[in-house]
Amino acid sequence: MNNQRHRIIALTLVLVAVATAVTPIDSAASAQVIRSPLDPPTESSTAPTTPAAPAAAVQERWFEPAYGLSFEPPEGAIEMQNTRSGSLVTFALPPDFRISVHLYDVGEPITLRDAARQTAEQFVSTSPSAVQLKPSDNPIKPAGRPSLHLGFAVPAEAGRPAWVAELVLMKLDPTHFVVFQADLNAASFGPHTKAVFNRLLRSVDVAALDAIDRARVQLVETADQWAAEIDFDDLWDRLPDRAWFRLIRDGEEVGVRRMAFGRGTQMGAPGYTLEILSYEIQSDTEINTKAEFFLSERRDEELWSIQTESQMLDAGSLPLVDVVPRKGEAPVPMPINATTHVMKQTGLRSGGEVTVIRDSAEHADQTTWPVPPVGYLSRIETELLAMLLVDERPVRMQAYAYHGNAEDHAIALRTETATQLDNGSWSVNTRATPTSGWRSYLFDDRGRLLQINLADGGALVPATLEQVRQLWADQLDGLEAR
Repeated sequence: MNNQRHRIIALTLVLVAVATAVTPIDSAASAQVIRSPLDPPTESSTAPTTPAAPAAAVQERWFEPAYGLSFEPPEGAIEMQNTRSGSLVTFALPPDFRISVHLYDVGEPITLRDAARQTAEQFVSTSPSAVQLKPSDNPIKPAGRPSLHLGFAVPAEAGRPAWVAELVLMKLDPTHFVVFQADLNAASFGPHTKAVFNRLLRSVDVAALDAIDRARVQLVETADQWAAEIDFDDLWDRLPDRAWFRLIRDGEEVGVRRMAFGRGTQMGAPGYTLEILSYEIQSDTEINTKAEFFLSERRDEELWSIQTESQMLDAGSLPLVDVVPRKGEAPVPMPINATTHVMKQTGLRSGGEVTVIRDSAEHADQTTWPVPPVGYLSRIETELLAMLLVDERPVRMQAYAYHGNAEDHAIALRTETATQLDNGSWSVNTRATPTSGWRSYLFDDRGRLLQINLADGGALVPATLEQVRQLWADQLDGLEAR
């Protein structure tokens, strides 16, 4: 991807104007010990069918360890996650006031003014009726850093009330920007809401680099110690042979996922295997993915392969191109060929290095990185991290792991938090990179997984094979045959 396109994508703002539903966790479950965190749901404990954004009352200073960013959340705010905005965090204040914080990596140095210009252009392209407001005379500079203020008024349309957005761009370093964004109903906009946002901006602090480094070292060491104590034999004995999930987005069933656990031998070493098969519909495209992971018993070697096939569902909806059947004849509009697009990824960790090969019709590449000496997690460990953390005391840690997609990949610094709520249930939140959205796992008080809230607003809900068969009979045959 070229740098200019990377900039534009990195500064894209997705605005959230509607509150995300919150589904409470049932605290009335008995204290019976559950053998596996992936036990299928029963009628009395069926997980919610609509994606739920975890929420918690904010009681302390909010802190982002990767960049040392911290601030005081608004009094009485509820911390929301998985709100599709890709934010580091979003705070909800009743009745219809949201404050979100976004971190953007623009890839190469650009000026604050250019970043603000691109942000304003993106806002207007998302909300064409938006009117840019005049900035305040004495704008606040969070943490004394270079910053610019933007304001927009969006008129009512399509049953949506008029609303106001204020954005404050703060430069962290030449390639990283933080955007503090307030969104609220225009009828509620006034001195009080302005004061709430200003208090948050005045409380912003950015730790010195040496303090950030010290904190990171401590958090990574925590992850390293935690990983060394994992009893994989015990975990594999407790896990089912297979676990099924329904994929739900916008209240609709859009896919199914199967996880299969086993043991095997690779590279002459015994170890653990995990296979993930999934089928998903995204807009007018169906996506099939097969992922296979292996981790040696000593945790020093691993293999994985991932193949994703995507194809448009309806050729009639494809873009048309003019095709000339014979020389001299008039062009005939015909749909672009709906061939299957295949992407493959193969990874190997051995001898202190991680090597990844990516292959698709567009390009192929091979990249090798040294394995960080402390705090590295395998692909299997990152997939199962949440259910392993539930058995521990509340924890915050950071770890290194491979993270990649079709556009970019690297050994990235992950952030993990596990919190036990007052009713005994657990919330585990994980972020694959410092600029990724959060993925949240909800467990009941017996450590049983209820729901996985994805960063894009979708949700994976544990299901029985019978439930999946009723919803996806045709696709199930394909999954079982693979």
